[in-house]
Amino acid sequence: PIRCILDTGAPTSYFSNSTLIKGKQSCGVVEDFSPLCGKFSTNLYPIELVVAGKTVPITCGVLPGLLAMSTALVADAIVGYDIFSLGPVELDFKNRVITLGI
Repeated sequence: PIRCILDTGAPTSYFSNSTLIKGKQSCGVVEDFSPLCGKFSTNLYPIELVVAGKTVPITCGVLPGLLAMSTALVADAIVGYDIFSLGPVELDFKNRVITLGI
């Protein structure tokens, strides 16, 4: 498991550490905005997300510099609203768990 921040305003999911996509070929570029560092662009990478024993293909980016360092203090990834396209999502705030109903 990895520590994640759910950001329902982020159109894309991101890793704070590029070693999580090591060896992957970029499949595009995304432009986004962060209040911390302003406008940025980053490569997108195809990954396979395993949820409850099911493998789901998604694309994610790697956060740039300062944004990556500040995020890495509390999480390994930012889960954007693209995750909601995978199916029903249950948010258990009390236990700090996101469950995908795929």
